[in-house]
Amino acid sequence: MKKSIVVLTGIIILINSFTSFCQDKWSDIVKKGEGTLGIIYYQQPGLIQKDKAGELSGLCVGILNDFVDFVDKKYGKKVTIQYITEEPSFRLFIDRIKTTPLVIGVGNITITPEREKFIRFTKPFLTNPVVLLSHKNAPDITALSQMPEKFKTYTALVVEKSTHEVYLQNIKNNYYPDLSIKKVTSGLALMDEMVKNPKTFGVIDLTEYIYAVRNKLPLKRHAVKISDKNEELGFAMQLNNDWQIPWSEFLTSEYKQSVKYRKHIVNNLGSSFLGLVEMP
Repeated sequence: MKKSIVVLTGIIILINSFTSFCQDKWSDIVKKGEGTLGIIYYQQPGLIQKDKAGELSGLCVGILNDFVDFVDKKYGKKVTIQYITEEPSFRLFIDRIKTTPLVIGVGNITITPEREKFIRFTKPFLTNPVVLLSHKNAPDITALSQMPEKFKTYTALVVEKSTHEVYLQNIKNNYYPDLSIKKVTSGLALMDEMVKNPKTFGVIDLTEYIYAVRNKLPLKRHAVKISDKNEELGFAMQLNNDWQIPWSEFLTSEYKQSVKYRKHIVNNLGSSFLGLVEMP
């Protein structure tokens, strides 16, 4: 019994220490003049990543810094961005956004009607195509109908609770009924396993493919269409989070057409990305 009490107490302390970082509502900052915006993040190459020294960089980091400047200029309020924690599992990342008040979830979170039932999104900050990826030694695929023959004995990899699960299930239902699907925790874990096991393939974000190219991973993209529409990525928060107010004013079409926003994309995703995606 004592052991159970100690464990439970430890859990409560952990929860309290986590939520203590994210106490400021937007309405409180308006009154006080300053405060902290807590960030939970899921590492995604080019969007938000941590280097060996622990420094964060990426398109999302640039956007967050621009948001701080916007609040200062428009409202005369000082917002401090505090990166509270990284969640390496996408499934747990989404769950944590749902259950943690007054924080913003940052990563490659696709805006979908289903997710909008339990979390609130900002306006999209980027459109992001999805691609079919495999080991470089795999046969080339030019049509999804070729998969049962050319990818026979292959296993499909997918990030758990991602929109990519839907795409692979459609492939299984319409083209490859015997397809075996294995769930992994993240896009980085997916690519790592694909490198180790040439008999795998998967659906990933274009941003992840750019990471594979930059790091010279032995992977290749296949010239097939996975979706008729590019995914839209947004920052996410609890439904009743009042930080939606300044974010809706900041993340406008005008901002996304600005020089500094485009510079963030070029610096973090490469100049070619501007021509590959439709600006939201």
